Amino acid sequence: MRYITLFAMAIVFAGGCQRKYVAVEAEKAGLSEAESREVMKAERLGEELYLQDVIAARATDALLQVVGPIKPGALNGWIVVKDGGGNLTRFIRQTGEDVNVVYDVRIDVKGNTEVMKDNLRPLSATEIAMFLARRNALRAAPKDCSKNYNTAVMEDIDSNGWLVYILAATADNVIVVGGHSRVKVSADGKNVLAVTPLYQSCLALQKPAAGKSGQSQALSVSYLLENIPSEIHVYLNRLYGYPVYVSTAKNLWLVKNGKISLIESAEKAGQQK
Repeated sequence: MRYITLFAMAIVFAGGCQRKYVAVEAEKAGLSEAESREVMKAERLGEELYLQDVIAARATDALLQVVGPIKPGALNGWIVVKDGGGNLTRFIRQTGEDVNVVYDVRIDVKGNTEVMKDNLRPLSATEIAMFLARRNALRAAPKDCSKNYNTAVMEDIDSNGWLVYILAATADNVIVVGGHSRVKVSADGKNVLAVTPLYQSCLALQKPAAGKSGQSQALSVSYLLENIPSEIHVYLNRLYGYPVYVSTAKNLWLVKNGKISLIESAEKAGQQK
């Protein structure tokens, strides 16, 4: 895995004289209708991806506190589903063709957690489909950037199937940028329809040292697979809190507070107001 140092980001552009650049909200940046839709889609998917990842991590911590270490093979995965105003993380074991929930961890709207081991409601047909989609996506996605991977399963907003994200897990003080994939799966969870690696190479960034006052820490990455940032950049911004500068083949973008903006010259931005 290739490591690159995270740095304090100062945007300076070379030229005959120093020019000022600003971040322009996507809807005001003169993007095409298709580009605007892709920006909004990336923001929505990135936010959901962040929320699921945080919920699953917190549920796992709560489960381990209650039941202690879990033997290898005792569980085969998890899914996160809505549960009233809160969320339910369902930890699942598959034995042959049987798919059963073993533990539930409920997180309510106030953030309170409840770990349940007995009298669990059966998995619904939709929940079984989500679990199968997760299992089959894990089998199909490339896994060349990490020893461990996390997952998130969500409805595909462009079809009646599922999007499964295969997220390269990270160690302390390291942010994994390259290594994540999106897998499109059929509605029943049984058929993988498309595998899209959201990276060109394995890339990990070291977190900056704490206590550097007077400088704004940010991530800076290149992304040449598409012309706009992906949901992974939104996810990384929300998960770690750092602004993410994304250089694509055509533009430079800023992802901040879960929103994608286009970096433009102050003169051009002013002309569009």
